[in-house]
Amino acid sequence: MLAVSNTSPLIVMSKLGYIDMLPEIFGKIYIPSGVRREISEKEDDVQKAVEVLIERGFIEVKEVENTSLVQMLNAELGIGESEAIALGKEVKSDFVLLDDLKARQLARSLKINVIGTLAIIRALVKRGIIKEAPDEIYTRLRSIDFWISRELFSSLFDIG
Repeated sequence: MLAVSNTSPLIVMSKLGYIDMLPEIFGKIYIPSGVRREISEKEDDVQKAVEVLIERGFIEVKEVENTSLVQMLNAELGIGESEAIALGKEVKSDFVLLDDLKARQLARSLKINVIGTLAIIRALVKRGIIKEAPDEIYTRLRSIDFWISRELFSSLFDIG
């Protein structure tokens, strides 16, 4: 399965220590150069983890050709989200990885399949790759300032 990712899912997955699990779901992830620039702004563990996956060939940096679509989207979204959506359309990806609600809505309006970080984590839990209890995952998400209501999280992870 081919995906294009925005910055946020890569940051969250890295901070949780799950970024190396992405190949369990996706065959390859493309990131546009704008996303790579955003990740490279800080030399930290996230940047290092993404660079390792680039070196391994799992993540590939790809230039967006449809700059007019990027400009149109960039009127409403950040450059990383705009480039990720445009690249997803260009490469006919199975999914574009986005967390921002407005970005997700715009992508869907362009007939692009969207998946967010929580859906990725849920898939990894269902496959038994992530062994942590949902309550622990929720606590860890909140500790890295990933905002989600307890109710929504519980409904996504079928816990009451």
